[in-house]
Amino acid sequence: NVDGSPGEVRNVTINFTAYYANGFVNLNDSSAKVNFTKGNVMRNSFNCFNISSWGNYYTNYSCTVGMWYFDESGNWNISVAIADNSGNFGTNSSTSFFYNLLTGWSMVPNYVNWSNIQIGDIDKPSDSNMTIRNLGNANINTLIINASNLINTTSASGQIPANNFSFANLSYYACDLLTGAKRLNENQNVSIGLFINYS
Repeated sequence: NVDGSPGEVRNVTINFTAYYANGFVNLNDSSAKVNFTKGNVMRNSFNCFNISSWGNYYTNYSCTVGMWYFDESGNWNISVAIADNSGNFGTNSSTSFFYNLLTGWSMVPNYVNWSNIQIGDIDKPSDSNMTIRNLGNANINTLIINASNLINTTSASGQIPANNFSFANLSYYACDLLTGAKRLNENQNVSIGLFINYS
């Protein structure tokens, strides 16, 4: 099994052994290649090299293939190939690997700010929205927020209760509880439905 890397390319190394009856000296090392396929998607090797030869007929090659974080989870076929010095290719596509499900995300900005708010103000949206980016290969369907009361840093008695805050996805106005926004509650998980595709 292979794990992806959130928001990045995961380099996967494949080693294979080539046997050539006319001797490994007649193999074209620069022609060695590997690809992974799933459906119509193909990922090709970008680096292959000869790591050892022995017994006059055998050569071991190492190739690296980059898998994107959004590549679909499931079985991927492995195909290896090498040509001789006359350009005749031999291939093997008899094995596969499983690319694991990857859940990952990023949020920008990672804080909420109100730069112009006064005591007694109501229904004040934050200065900017939070943007969530899917960094995996699984759809994100639900956002869960857990809130705490905001404690006054200059007065031991002052605080803003968590349930004074609400949130929503971009389909709704975050301050309007009648049209899809959700009120937060202290130390409680509050969820809202959304859809962030992985591809």
